[in-house]
Amino acid sequence: MDNTNPRWTKLVEYVKGKRGRLQAAIDSHEEDPQALRNLIAEMGVELTPTELTNLVSVVRTVIEHIDAGEFNEE
Repeated sequence: MDNTNPRWTKLVEYVKGKRGRLQAAIDSHEEDPQALRNLIAEMGVELTPTELTNLVSVVRTVIEHIDAGEFNEE
């Protein structure tokens, strides 16, 4: 992951700030993907099941990189 790209930096900062809620969403996706899809739809964003799976995968990957210390401030 390119930690110098401003797009990744913004995403990482967002994930750091919302870590607990995002982790809970990932956990709920594993238990009941449709419930998370419906929740996101209520916020005005329609996702296909594949798009939701991809989104969860990206967030999970960012969390893993954060946990590995790859985005610690110098």
